Amino acid sequence: MLGPLIRDERSEFKSIVECFDTKLHIPADYTPHLYLLGIDISPYKEAKILQREIDDLSTTKNKIKKDIEFLTGSKISSAKAEVNDLKSKVEHIKKAMDALDSDSSYEMIKDEVAELESSLEELRNKRTILKLELSRINSLVGDVYINDEEVIEVYNKFKVGLGDAIKKELDDVISFKKKIDHFQHTLLNTRKETLLSELRKISDKLYTVNKLCKEKASVFEQAGGFKSLKILIMTYQKKLEEYSQLSSLIKKFEEFDSKWKLKKSERSSMIISLDLSIMDNETTIESFEETILSMHEYVFGNRKCSFEIKATEKKEIISMDLRIDDDGSHSNEREKVFFYDLALLLTEETFERHPGLLIHDNIFDVDQDTLIKSLNYLAEKSSCLNDAQYILTLNSDKISEIDKRELKLDINFFKRASLTKTSRFLGRRYQEKSRS
Repeated sequence: MLGPLIRDERSEFKSIVECFDTKLHIPADYTPHLYLLGIDISPYKEAKILQREIDDLSTTKNKIKKDIEFLTGSKISSAKAEVNDLKSKVEHIKKAMDALDSDSSYEMIKDEVAELESSLEELRNKRTILKLELSRINSLVGDVYINDEEVIEVYNKFKVGLGDAIKKELDDVISFKKKIDHFQHTLLNTRKETLLSELRKISDKLYTVNKLCKEKASVFEQAGGFKSLKILIMTYQKKLEEYSQLSSLIKKFEEFDSKWKLKKSERSSMIISLDLSIMDNETTIESFEETILSMHEYVFGNRKCSFEIKATEKKEIISMDLRIDDDGSHSNEREKVFFYDLALLLTEETFERHPGLLIHDNIFDVDQDTLIKSLNYLAEKSSCLNDAQYILTLNSDKISEIDKRELKLDINFFKRASLTKTSRFLGRRYQEKSRS
């Protein structure tokens, strides 16, 4: 509620709705504005909650959609056809497998072949790991250590600085370095020989197991059964996995899509309720607009001004538009905010719900003519503000430039404090805490 009553100066008064520091990027909240205009805030708040749920559902739904389109390679609209096709293929392959696998005389040999294939896979994996380690050792072969010239250069540099603190001769240093190099080479070569020996053993074992596997499989190959069955099993597993994954994703997508549609429908219902409440308060809105029109005519000399509020299907839910003559400029946008805020205080229907407090901190960064007329308007309406607390801060430099004969507002009469570098607020030095 305090947003439109105590606007942050760093909001730059750019918008009648956005009341906070522009750097904070705080989303617009229409709740206090609707309340002051007598519009029911319940459907608005409910619509905002639903909008957040819709956004979350949309994010999840779009992610699932991308996954489906990636799997199928086509648009989401073709996904169901892909699922039906996969289901048909899975059923067809299953029947073919059952026909090939019906002869129980092959069961024992088939199990033996499967066990041998598992052993082959394990041996190949172990061979790959050993080859990778051997490759890393080979990359270290050669003179990768510090050469003698670099040792001499560093030795001489430190010898000059330390004098008698270094007792070792250069030859001793180089000799010690070579011992370390030799030790490292010995470790690497020993490990290399071990790896090569293990690789030879694995290669021999792979040959033996592979030969045995082929002998066992020949029983099936003679009848053509093993090869066909193996291919069918692999194809079946692949298609079954594709079918399960795709059908599961489509089911999830449809679930989230149904929830999304339901939330959209509920949100639309809230927007209709909000629109009806706006229509019910048309008299208040018209009275509020008339207050702004009279202010505009006083300051700018015309009534080229309008105020409109309506419910919308957009994310913001509410569209609130105040237009004034030649708006869009820095100073006129500030004047627009001044009109809006003050009209909420001066309009009888909105004042009934108004807390009666309004603070404008340095709002008048406008031209002299607009400033004078705005202050004169305040002077004429001062009696209407007797039951309210309106706090306005003005730059003394701007006031000093005004021709006092044109100014109707008795600033000295209404002035409650004058703050300068020597006369500070609360009589002490202060500064804003930095934001981490």
